[in-house]
Amino acid sequence: MTSLSIVVSEETNKALRRFLGGAKVKKDSISAFVERAVRKEIALCTIQAVKERNAVYPVAEVEVSIDDALRDVRAPRS
Repeated sequence: MTSLSIVVSEETNKALRRFLGGAKVKKDSISAFVERAVRKEIALCTIQAVKERNAVYPVAEVEVSIDDALRDVRAPRS
């Protein structure tokens, strides 16, 4: 684990603490929430980037590539 200092508005701080259950929220709760939020945002940005990259290809071609990759991954190993 590593430590990270962030600065948020007082409004965001209050909203987060209300959301998590009150002013006496443990630091672990806030850390866990921020961890999930950051991971979610990274995933959403990655998905958007892939969608934009694949926009130049016909949908059918992308679906065939996905199906091929899934078939290869799911194939029994010898």
